[in-house]
Amino acid sequence: MKERMKKAAVLLLALAIALCMPVAAFADAADSASAAATAAPIKVSLSDAKAKMLEGIQGETLEIGKMTDKLAAMSAGEGLSQIRDAQNNINAMYAEALNLSATNPASGAALSAYADELKYSMSGVSKTDLQRTKKYAESIIDSNDKARHNALDLQSTEMYYNLKSAEEGLAIARESFGISQTVYEQTQKKYKLGTVSKVDLLNAELDLAEAKDKLTSTENSVKQARMGFNILFGYELMQPVTLTDEIAIPTLPAIGVEDAVKSALEKRNEVKEAAYLLENAEKSLSSYSAYPRTSATYLKAKIAYLGVKASCDMVPASVEQDIRTQYDAMHQYYDAMQTGAKSVENAKETLRLTQLQYNSGLTTYTTVQKVRLLYESALLDQASAKLKYALAVEKFNMSTDVGIVAAGY
Repeated sequence: MKERMKKAAVLLLALAIALCMPVAAFADAADSASAAATAAPIKVSLSDAKAKMLEGIQGETLEIGKMTDKLAAMSAGEGLSQIRDAQNNINAMYAEALNLSATNPASGAALSAYADELKYSMSGVSKTDLQRTKKYAESIIDSNDKARHNALDLQSTEMYYNLKSAEEGLAIARESFGISQTVYEQTQKKYKLGTVSKVDLLNAELDLAEAKDKLTSTENSVKQARMGFNILFGYELMQPVTLTDEIAIPTLPAIGVEDAVKSALEKRNEVKEAAYLLENAEKSLSSYSAYPRTSATYLKAKIAYLGVKASCDMVPASVEQDIRTQYDAMHQYYDAMQTGAKSVENAKETLRLTQLQYNSGLTTYTTVQKVRLLYESALLDQASAKLKYALAVEKFNMSTDVGIVAAGY
């Protein structure tokens, strides 16, 4: 009996431990999530964010990209060395065959025939092609590296500024909610005094509820933006971050659109790649020059060449279109930003005067509501124009140089 009771006690203890283990594990996970959510905010500048980005996978990708370009140049160089070595060996064989022909004609003839075979086997290997490939590969190592850094830099700036802009939107939503709350309280007092109707009070309640919903929605959007920011830059998902830099408002580039187009056509990687591919296509077509112009083999090669040529010929026009489009958009955002600042100033003053008139009974609640929404809209438009302008200038400056796309082979 005692033995059974002892076994039962052991089983109960084991059961208790088994039941407690998942609870403890869940508690640890909850504590970890809570700790992340309540951790002290990390101050992050834009330069800090960019440096953090380079520490992760993105930084390794940049290094691999540059290494790949260097290997392509090295491979072409090694190919040239192999051709030179093979040609030296063939020449040595011919010289030796000539020496043997005087004493051993059969051996000399055999060696000469072998040298002919090697020479024929190398006839498809063009030293000129390898030299062109090596020169092109070497010429794009630095520009490709810069383009990849540009792309990552632009991505970092976009993510940083987007979060900053989202936080500005949250501040606007809070201000708008505060105004709605103040007007609602004023409307309550006026209703008790009998100076406004029940309809005005109900509209004020509805307006306040809508402002609260918009504030909640904006808060959720900012939370999502912060999580995306943390994922991209390698922070803990729920780590609070304080962005220390405001959205920089750069000076409008002084360069004219024609000079910008000229610079892009000289420096962009897409243009360099197109020129290289077109040259390769021309060389490839020339290798079929011995075929009749009406033969299927030649026509097939000509069609392939024309396809490459059509694509390559479009690149300069596409680059020019890109620059002109960016230039116009950048100036449009600049003008919108200037207009937005004036609109916010006017809307704010109009709202102040309208609220005073409402308190004095000189205007209706509907007017106050309309002016408040106009003020909120002006703030949002100004913030949007500021964000678009800052990013447009950043991308435009990169686009007039090597761009943000690496050249291929």
